[in-house]
Amino acid sequence: MKASRGPKTPILTALPAVTNADDGLEINYLADAANGIVWRLRYRAFQADGVTPNPSAYKWEYIGGPPLRFANGTQSNGTAAEAAGWTNLGGGSVTVPLAGDYLDRHGAQLGVAGGALSQTAYIGAAIGDTTPPAQATALFAADAHTTTGGTAWASAATTYLWTGLAAGNVIKLRYLAAGTATNSFWVNKWLELTPVRVG
Repeated sequence: MKASRGPKTPILTALPAVTNADDGLEINYLADAANGIVWRLRYRAFQADGVTPNPSAYKWEYIGGPPLRFANGTQSNGTAAEAAGWTNLGGGSVTVPLAGDYLDRHGAQLGVAGGALSQTAYIGAAIGDTTPPAQATALFAADAHTTTGGTAWASAATTYLWTGLAAGNVIKLRYLAAGTATNSFWVNKWLELTPVRVG
């Protein structure tokens, strides 16, 4: 006997128009066509009591699918600019496909070359070329240092909840080093962005 096939669930490239009658509707949204990233979203018109309207402007809630992500193992060497303020050292970025709230996870490894006295360095996530929010930064190590030869290593990672991002916002990693920045370098940089609710 031939197996029957259920109804197909299309993959959408834009959120559909909805009303309160669509409460509980689930869709598949193509968040990144190049990498095949599809998110499962559920529309929630009401709060848990089923009567009180959902107050959020972002009523499509994330219920599954991989995050938007970049990872870059290429070494980015520090320059004097990192000691003066937050700068870009490459490593990629993630573009927000839909307005909403997103959970951001990011991190990297810091290397301090032999001969450096000490290094305090940070990695942060920001919207474009801005200063990262304090809660979106991670300290590598105040004591990542060596005396003669070799390299000292430190790893750092953190999590941050972005609220009210706009579609098209670019989230990128930025870097800051206080000390001998030219003796520092970053490797294994990564960032993941997962929606919480969008609209």
